[in-house]
Amino acid sequence: MPHKNDRHPALCMVITELDVGGAEKAFVRLAHGLVFSGWNVRVICLRGPGPLGQELQDREIPVEYLNCGGFADVRAPFRLAASLRKQRPDIVLSFLHQANVASRIACRLTGVPVQVSGIRVADRRLSVLLTERLTARWTTHCVAVSEHVATAHRRISRLPDSQISVIRNGVDWQLLSQLPPADRRQFAWDDSNFIILSVGRLEPQKDPETLLQAFRILQAQQPVLPRQIRLLFVGDGPLRSVLEHRVRMYELEDVVHFTGWRPDAASLIRMADVLVLASRWD
Repeated sequence: MPHKNDRHPALCMVITELDVGGAEKAFVRLAHGLVFSGWNVRVICLRGPGPLGQELQDREIPVEYLNCGGFADVRAPFRLAASLRKQRPDIVLSFLHQANVASRIACRLTGVPVQVSGIRVADRRLSVLLTERLTARWTTHCVAVSEHVATAHRRISRLPDSQISVIRNGVDWQLLSQLPPADRRQFAWDDSNFIILSVGRLEPQKDPETLLQAFRILQAQQPVLPRQIRLLFVGDGPLRSVLEHRVRMYELEDVVHFTGWRPDAASLIRMADVLVLASRWD
């Protein structure tokens, strides 16, 4: 049983995975902030260890990995319930769809009084629609990342407005404004190049394939464009090898670059001329 101080109840934060991604980073920042504010925080990750888990452990936030598989792994709610019985938290706060569904079921099995679901995307997949509608009644409150996501979730879950709030991701604009732009020369580019930047996972939801196709069309107009255009993908994921193959096939190796995950993504954004979000849903 975790130690409880007099200021805050014990909080268990649950997330699907701790790989690098926007929702996962927001989850880690929230955990850091809650600990700084005096909350008793423990973290449970449904899947195996990810790079962001170390950031939590560096702040002495306990992290437990349940090593479950994807959404079809029916063991997740029961493994989570077993962990909650040991921790006996007062509140469970979950992020991402699989963690939300597993947490609702686990809290119902173990009697945790408060379950808060973080709704991060307006996911249109049928499996998501069905499981959200079936389990949303077991959540105490939902926190959506935007008005659009909240509207979509109201329609899917049929929850009343009183059970859904909107809290946008916090951005430290002052810190970002003080960051210097990344050096274009690391990519063998200079100020004569017009840099188009995409930051995010290379997966179907983010639709980098459409962005690459659009860039290819734009590249065909290069002789009449005032500057030499370049495309930079920052991030990693299952589509990377597909995209790299297409870049070679289209003979775009000199103008399209993949960096993988970068800790200086904010500086790269300041370097770029255009930041593109090509997501199918978000």
